Amino acid sequence: MTPSDNILTNDTIVVQQTSAVVANDFDLLDPQGTLLGRVIGQDSMGAFLFAGPRDFSVSSAEGTPLLRLVDVPDFGCDTFEVTWPDGRRLATLQKRFSLFSTAIDAVAYDGSPIELRGAFADVDYQIAAGGEVIGTVSRAWAGLGAALLGHSRYVVVLHPGTPAQTRLLALGTAIALDLIRRKRRRSNAG
Repeated sequence: MTPSDNILTNDTIVVQQTSAVVANDFDLLDPQGTLLGRVIGQDSMGAFLFAGPRDFSVSSAEGTPLLRLVDVPDFGCDTFEVTWPDGRRLATLQKRFSLFSTAIDAVAYDGSPIELRGAFADVDYQIAAGGEVIGTVSRAWAGLGAALLGHSRYVVVLHPGTPAQTRLLALGTAIALDLIRRKRRRSNAG
């Protein structure tokens, strides 16, 4: 694998949903479609049937664990913890009460806020940490078949030279926000 094929060095990561009926799994691709990594649900079938998908692993294409995203059980506000594989916290995203839109508070591991600027409910926003924009996220057309199956596709573009930890912070934030939005749609439909 060349450095441009590595999830920790690639500046553009396409997040493509691969299943929507019984899981929220995603492939992480470069713009040419080369697999860089995966987001896979880790729930047992019993837990999944009872509460839906709540625990996700983000790994490189070779299977090396990079992050975990855990939907923390709470009442009223969705909370996702983004952690390193060993459990150390990288970020926390929590949905605030809002009647007509998705409002999110995001905090990095060191207590500093992560800003989501723009129309993140429509998947067109910037991720900023420490006052600096570290990446942008925008919806991408997945094709008619994928759209009919409810599969989404969006692109995370990171600034060149962004350190690996900050890249994973931005990627984990984007994926957790997408999972919060999906959970809200699922609860509104049912």
